[in-house]
Amino acid sequence: MIGRAIGRRARNALIGTAVGILALLPLRWLTPRIRLGARVWLWRTLALFVARGRGMVRRKDHPRAASATTLACDVLLVSDALYPERGGGTRSLMRLARHLVAAGHRVAGACEGQGARGFDIDGIAIHWIPSASEIAGCVRSLAPRRLLVQQAWAPAAGRAAREAGIPYWYFARSTEEFLQDPGRACTAAELARAIRSAPPHDEIARATAETIAGAERVVANSRFMADVIQAGFGRAADVLYPEVDEPMDWEMRRSPLSRCIVAVATTNKKGIGIILELAKAFPDEVFLVCGFKELTPHFQKRVKKTVPNLVPVGLLPTPATYALAKLVLVPSQWPEPFGRVNAEAVLRDLPVLASRAGGIPEILADDALLVRDFSDPAAWIAKFRDLCHGGALRESRPSVRRAAAAYGAMMQGNARWVTDMVGTL
Repeated sequence: MIGRAIGRRARNALIGTAVGILALLPLRWLTPRIRLGARVWLWRTLALFVARGRGMVRRKDHPRAASATTLACDVLLVSDALYPERGGGTRSLMRLARHLVAAGHRVAGACEGQGARGFDIDGIAIHWIPSASEIAGCVRSLAPRRLLVQQAWAPAAGRAAREAGIPYWYFARSTEEFLQDPGRACTAAELARAIRSAPPHDEIARATAETIAGAERVVANSRFMADVIQAGFGRAADVLYPEVDEPMDWEMRRSPLSRCIVAVATTNKKGIGIILELAKAFPDEVFLVCGFKELTPHFQKRVKKTVPNLVPVGLLPTPATYALAKLVLVPSQWPEPFGRVNAEAVLRDLPVLASRAGGIPEILADDALLVRDFSDPAAWIAKFRDLCHGGALRESRPSVRRAAAAYGAMMQGNARWVTDMVGTL
């Protein structure tokens, strides 16, 4: 019976591989010959089909509409975006909030939204307010014992907390919060020098310096960010790495359709220009581009006219994003604070080719997976050719698994930090 079960699994795997190869060949032929809109629909449908066929369960928040309560809370989160979730910073703070709720804390959140509406999300009372000018009133009505503030609303939230005599923790998510114009600064030392020499009219630098100086605790999302804060603002920061979704069992078994190059990048700072050059240089590869933001009309025109093998598929749930990937690209053109895409990929045993920038090397320590001269398309083309030639992708697996183990160690450190934080709050 065991032998028959193994035989069935082997036969099904063989059939699945054959079907995948047969399905992929006409798709590769068809893709350059259809309009951009139809091409996007085709690949997006295929990604969702592969993921769902393997048992993908997309996690969804099911918010319960609630009135804007004025009950006091223990902890108030303040960010320009909390619900709906938008970007890695939002996801990270909401995960932390769920830890607090599980520990018995009363947690509320204030974020930008149309109308004075309230939502209950996993026990977190989310309040929509129209602008940052309403934060002070929200703080007064909810009377929290402590605030957790981040992103664009952090300075206003910090001022409101100081005026009310309430301690707050500042969560630093991006180097864009530190300086209005960093110029070509990229390393922690260069950014720190730019921060220290910021002109008086740099409102972002001044507001962030005030927020950091008045914070009870400063928390960074990578060692790189903590180093910038220490050297630029003279303040020590804890490190709490972003938590990403763990892969489901099926994601560790690659589909035979997983033959595409996937990049979660639709803006210049995320490297869409580099992806465009790579797609031109390797016309036999299919490049799938996804992300929270749409490609600009300018890039859409360029893709439609000159790069038929680059397909912008919009926002996909994490399992579907990587369901068709054989390689993940992270061509960041700025000091990436952490780069959660790298963690998502290596946890799924997917090779990554990324910029040596910001906090990315804290996960990817192997130079074979990093591009040092990351602003030069020629450097990317050469590295891509080396990585995709022969068995190089298979040979990169030990590096990928070391990166996954490094991320696992980060999560162990996170668990200790969260335990301490729960006790402190």
